[in-house]
Amino acid sequence: MQWQSQKVDYYLAGLVLLLGVVVYANSFPGAFILDDVPIVVKNPLVYSLDLRAIFTSDYWGVGADRGLYRPLTILTLALNRWLLGPDPWAYHLFNVLLHALVSLLFFQLLRCWKISVWHSFAAAALFAVHPIHTEVLNEVIGRSELLAALFFLLALRLAHAERPYRWWLAGFVYLLALLSKEHAVTFLAVLLVVDLFQQRGCKRRLPLYGGLLLLTALWLLFHAYGVDRGTMGRPPFYSIYSPLAFMPTDWRILTACKIQLLYLAKLCWPIGLQGVYSGPEIDLPVRGLFSFWGGAIGLTVLLACGLTVIGWRRKRLFGLAILLYVISFSVTANIVFATEVALAERFAYLPSLWFCLGVTGVFSGCSWGKGGQKALPFGIGLIVLLGMAGGATWLRNYDYRDGVSLFSVDIERDPRNVLAGMFLGDAYIQREEYAKAEALYRKILAERDGPLEIFEDMAWVLLRQKRPQEAVEYGLRAVNARPEEMSDKILMILAEGYTMLDQPQEVMRWLDLMPPGDPPGFFWELRGKAYEQLGELQSAVDCYGRVGEPPLTSDVPERLERVLRRLGADTDAEKVRQWREERAKAQATEAR
Repeated sequence: MQWQSQKVDYYLAGLVLLLGVVVYANSFPGAFILDDVPIVVKNPLVYSLDLRAIFTSDYWGVGADRGLYRPLTILTLALNRWLLGPDPWAYHLFNVLLHALVSLLFFQLLRCWKISVWHSFAAAALFAVHPIHTEVLNEVIGRSELLAALFFLLALRLAHAERPYRWWLAGFVYLLALLSKEHAVTFLAVLLVVDLFQQRGCKRRLPLYGGLLLLTALWLLFHAYGVDRGTMGRPPFYSIYSPLAFMPTDWRILTACKIQLLYLAKLCWPIGLQGVYSGPEIDLPVRGLFSFWGGAIGLTVLLACGLTVIGWRRKRLFGLAILLYVISFSVTANIVFATEVALAERFAYLPSLWFCLGVTGVFSGCSWGKGGQKALPFGIGLIVLLGMAGGATWLRNYDYRDGVSLFSVDIERDPRNVLAGMFLGDAYIQREEYAKAEALYRKILAERDGPLEIFEDMAWVLLRQKRPQEAVEYGLRAVNARPEEMSDKILMILAEGYTMLDQPQEVMRWLDLMPPGDPPGFFWELRGKAYEQLGELQSAVDCYGRVGEPPLTSDVPERLERVLRRLGADTDAEKVRQWREERAKAQATEAR
């Protein structure tokens, strides 16, 4: 009978693995969306495979300072590019396979915990097909969530053993989880809760707990002092992304609890998912318990506490699952401290493991190590649940074809989602559909007080349409509204606008406000044009010479040649002309 039981385990494990792949079969080839561009496409760490730089740099790249340290994620992205190339399908394929492995490992971990085979399968299969994971799978940067979950579960399985040599291995794998994403720091708390629930001898496992605690402390120290940070300092929070960071502490905590109810609602009924979230549900604070949301929060907390106590005493899985869910969400919940993002579906990836465990525990009447007796109703219900969830995931994958598709759906589902409007505008800009982007921005500004970023984007779009006067007006509106937080982007927009208006003094004024550091080539291009307009030709040549390799659409080479001839430097001008001709020939050859 034992070999038959093992055979069932193997079959069900294979089915979990298959489900994790099949529900995403229609999501290829995929696309680069949102943070995929700066972190994957334009990040030198990803295409250089410089191990020292990868393990000593911020997640966003060399010189960045976002307070994130995920070198293992960056390393896998770099290896991904080296092995399969830079196209999005290659990264997407790796994400899908990782998700299938996480689902499989979840099933094996539950079996290791002596949970019945069918309830382990139900939890793992539901996790494999749940629609809320579409963001993690369809956006390349979801790699960090996938890796952290994979090593988190593997470390839990290794730590379950009583043999000390496995504990050392568990510590190493836990470190890999930390190097993938920061929220793996909840591992020790999760392990302690599981051990207490299983009534294991915690005293003899004190060396394991102490070692994990020391490892966490060392990781935190290196995270704080061993990573190369940029000289500019960490960028400030913006209300459009993190409205909770600007609320009083009590309002922030209550509003964060409201957002947790939204997460729970999307896990229970994953219809109407969105790529980004912004609007009254997120922006409006909960000011006290004596309100609709305050009452809902209070009742939910009381219900969760009651279920946890009942489940814990009776050794029901939902009692354990609730505690693990809360612990896993603690780092990203905006309750203990404010984060840069108020709500994102990818944050639910690790907590959803325990949500799926709790759902199967509640509906099966499962206790620790024992299965329910009503097999037929449970089986039918599971088939229906997996079919509905898998179908919703399959449909949701179509929304991720590209940025325009994703954010258009977001706005259809919530017209008040101003953040989706901003990103849809960016997607139009990437397609060079500037008129569509302008119409969208005007609609947003007409319906509500749009964020200042909308003014910046509108100014940039107007510049691309050769309407510098209007662009400058929108740029100045952004500056006047928030003069203490002028971004590099708005300074460059204003400088470019005044360049097109032939006002070199204004160009210089805005460029001089750029923070110290290594400015981009476009800075030197604008400065060179301003010197040229002022008649300071040698200064213009010096600036043009610092532009570097200008884009094909830039007129810097022509300007440099013209200015050199005006200065009488015909030899240098002839070299520039020859370089222009060689580049044009190379471009034509490449086009053929």
